[in-house]
Amino acid sequence: DLPELTLLDGEALEKQAPPTAAAVAAAAADGAATAEGGTAEAVAQRKKRKRKIRLPKNYQPGDPPPDPERWIPKWERAAFKKQRKRREKEMEKSGAVRGAQGKGAVDASLDASATPAAPTAVADAPARGKKGKKGRR
Repeated sequence: DLPELTLLDGEALEKQAPPTAAAVAAAAADGAATAEGGTAEAVAQRKKRKRKIRLPKNYQPGDPPPDPERWIPKWERAAFKKQRKRREKEMEKSGAVRGAQGKGAVDASLDASATPAAPTAVADAPARGKKGKKGRR
C-alpha cells in the first residue's frame, strides 16, 4: 500500500551538492508566493500594513503628539543617547576617568609607593601594662 518512490533518483541526489541557506530561503519564498497567488516580486513589492497608533488615555487631539519612542527602553532612545554622548565629552574635557577605582593616572605627590618608608619607633616606646576588657561585670 506504500506509494512508489521511483520519482526520486538516489544516485542523482548523492552527486548533487548540499543546498545553501540562500537557496533554501529563495525556494521557501517562492513557495509562499505561489501559495498566496502571486509571484515573488509581487509579494516583495506589497506594502506592510500600517499599524494603528496607540495614544495615552489623557491625550487631547490639540496637544503635541507623544514621544513615539516611549515604548523603547531609555538607553535605546535617540534623545538619551545624545545626552549620554554629550556627558561623556564633558567628562573627557574635565579629565575625570571612568572605570575601576585605580584606572586613572595617579598624582605623583599622592603616590605612597614612591616615598621611602620611615623607620618606626616601636623599639624606643616604653612598655605599658596590658589593659583589661572594659564592659559590664
